[in-house]
Amino acid sequence: MSTIAVMTSPAKGHLYPLMETLLELRDRGHNVVVRTLGSEVTMLNNLGFKASALSEDLNSAELEDWDASNPLAALNAVLQQLVSRMPHDCAELKELIAQENPDMVMVDFTTFGGQIAAEASGLPWALWSPTFLPLEMPDDPPFGLGLRRATGLRGKARDKVLRRGMSHLWDRFSLKQVNEMRVKNGLGKLRHTTDLLKRPPAVINFTAEPFEYARKQWPENLHLVGPGNWSPPNHDGPDLSHITDPIALVTCSTEFQDDAELGQAAIDALKGTGMHTVVTAGALDPLTFRPGEQATVLDFVSHDAILPRCAIVISHGGMGITQKALSHGLPIVVVPFGRDQKEVAERVRACGAGEVLSTKYLTPERLHAKVTAAMARSGRATKIAKAFEKAGGAQHAANVVEDQLNRA
Repeated sequence: MSTIAVMTSPAKGHLYPLMETLLELRDRGHNVVVRTLGSEVTMLNNLGFKASALSEDLNSAELEDWDASNPLAALNAVLQQLVSRMPHDCAELKELIAQENPDMVMVDFTTFGGQIAAEASGLPWALWSPTFLPLEMPDDPPFGLGLRRATGLRGKARDKVLRRGMSHLWDRFSLKQVNEMRVKNGLGKLRHTTDLLKRPPAVINFTAEPFEYARKQWPENLHLVGPGNWSPPNHDGPDLSHITDPIALVTCSTEFQDDAELGQAAIDALKGTGMHTVVTAGALDPLTFRPGEQATVLDFVSHDAILPRCAIVISHGGMGITQKALSHGLPIVVVPFGRDQKEVAERVRACGAGEVLSTKYLTPERLHAKVTAAMARSGRATKIAKAFEKAGGAQHAANVVEDQLNRA
């Protein structure tokens, strides 16, 4: 069968959603080689892949938007970080292609240099994204601000102005560097940075309607396959058998963004409610929190192990945990801190499967009220779970990959 070369960004939240698809491709007989975060190499090799670590320049890269003063400054910080990685992304994928001589390439949406190397290789290739994409769709508000979809002439006018402004900002932060690298690799210039999404023969997006906005028509190269909810094998996970009350799972980001206040607010908000609060500290030190008798704070717990026991999820708005919660039919409260989390939060609100609380208004009392309101939305969360199942998941995504191979 074919050899498929895969390169991810240095984040578990970008590798794990892809894993079910890679396992499906492996099981169909394809040889899958993966260049990814160094901490995950042993696990991938044990699962039958040929994995290697990204270079130190990429492996140690972290987003630095957590202390930005406003959403535009945060967007600038993220784009500047992605742009700074471009030469390393490009060189890394070129090296992988030279070493493995693959039949096809798969590359992460956040690796701009990887996309350029993939297109320049002349091989069949596909882009994937674990989160929402900055599509320029006529019915949508400009991407990145977490705005509600507009209604009426005034709303359409707002979106038209803001969409033009956001496009200008994306281009100002990254277009020059993107085009310089494209020309260096024998490719034509783009008019806008977001035109990168028009270049891949196939784009696999790990989400689905109606969590993602419903559109009249999607781009021809885009395939919504539903969430990738894989978690690593967890043979030595924490023993939570002593917890007999319904569980409220609270997640902080696995990439540092200074969101400790969410975990502590949830612990305080749910005290005396009859629920046991389990906080996963993510990138934070568990000793940061004051758990009390009705809460447990952990470095990590397998979502597969704990979500079936949960009554609700309270989250920073990471795409992974949000879609996992909804896949289990669980209502969710999102308190977005940055990155794509405001877009995730708005879609939670729009699809009716949960509640949203701004960090500006985060107090135990307000969070308690949001939890109460979200609990009444479990029926809608169940409908989202059924829609995710219908999207096809890993089998759909693997079919897209094989279709590109067959067209070569």
